[in-house]
Amino acid sequence: MKITRTLKPEVLPILGSVFACLYWFIDSAIDTFIFKSQRLYIEDLLRPDSIELLARCQVVILMISLSVVAMILLRKQQKISEQLLDSKNELEIVVDERTNDLRIKNIILEKEIRDRMRIEKELVELATADPLTGVFNRRKLNNELQTEVNRNLRYNNDLSLIIFDIDKFKHINDKFGHNNGDEILKDFTKLISENIRVNDVFARWGGDEFTILLPETNLQTASRIADNLRILAEDYQYPFVGHVTASFGVTQFLKGDNEATFINRADEALYLAKENGRNNVEVLPPIQIPLVSVHAK
Repeated sequence: MKITRTLKPEVLPILGSVFACLYWFIDSAIDTFIFKSQRLYIEDLLRPDSIELLARCQVVILMISLSVVAMILLRKQQKISEQLLDSKNELEIVVDERTNDLRIKNIILEKEIRDRMRIEKELVELATADPLTGVFNRRKLNNELQTEVNRNLRYNNDLSLIIFDIDKFKHINDKFGHNNGDEILKDFTKLISENIRVNDVFARWGGDEFTILLPETNLQTASRIADNLRILAEDYQYPFVGHVTASFGVTQFLKGDNEATFINRADEALYLAKENGRNNVEVLPPIQIPLVSVHAK
């Protein structure tokens, strides 16, 4: 196959003529030396008899004709091979271009998917996170509350809720300015976030009021958690402001409760904590075991 690609078709008639001449010389030698004709080699070579001349001419013409036909066929075969090679090269170019196009489109598609996922994540965060403090917002808490209440009704698991706010926060805003008030809210939520459990749902209820939903937690454990958070909040030193305190209301989901009664009872407990001097933890329904920590003096 490689020989036919490199061999020039024009060479074949020349080769045919050369073989014809060799045949002429060889046939003359055979007639002279093998068949022992009475003629000399040169005479048999240059002036063969009519019968021998006709036979030799037929063979010579046949050899030259075959070489010409072979030249034509080889030229066609090489032309077809060149066309196939050109088609192959064009196809490879097209395939490379399509492959590059697909690769570029794939890169663009992957970027669009990443951008879409990032945007969806940001939208989810905007829909579920409080823009100032970064904790969950009220909408997210309501969704989680509905989920946990349904699970409580199905499996009768413990479920508690803490509602709390910063004491006299309006006075802090009026005295130190709203910007400093916002910084207090950020520091306060960061402090609380770092001291609750992973499965607790911490959310900003509104203004300076916050909630913590505690799955798999009974009322006594929830009250201890609330009092520990109260102590942390009281001991923390805020820039420009100093110490601030917080009041906490705690309740547990009871038989016959729904989401509204559950929240309202926690809110009533928070109201009692404020009525009883703030910087305090109140529990509804009341529990008999007192809290270990000492309330504000």
